[in-house]
Amino acid sequence: MDINNVEMNNLDDLDQADLQDLEGLRQTAQIAILRLKSLGEASKSESEIEIEENIQNVEREMKNACSKIIKMSKIRTQSQKDVNEKQIILLNAQIEREAILKRKADAEAETAKLNLEKARLELENLKKGL
Repeated sequence: MDINNVEMNNLDDLDQADLQDLEGLRQTAQIAILRLKSLGEASKSESEIEIEENIQNVEREMKNACSKIIKMSKIRTQSQKDVNEKQIILLNAQIEREAILKRKADAEAETAKLNLEKARLELENLKKGL
């Protein structure tokens, strides 16, 4: 596995911090692999096998770490979407409440207007009756 060509899908969901974490992991793994390879140049026996196993372990650990970062980023993205949806629901409820209060105020104003008209008509009737 070439550490420079680690295949990772859905990187669009990652934020800048996650991408920096992945790049840091990649660089750390590259350094570790280069050190292990340089140690292996001296002897090609059991130590070569051990070094190759260490390289594979580093690559596997890097792949696992990358997967965890991607998974956590997706969870964080979904959590943010959930929060945004809840905020939208709350804002819609507040807008609806304001609309209801406005309709109530309009209805009360209309009732007051009708009561005023009724009182005016009653006053006219009283004046006519006198």
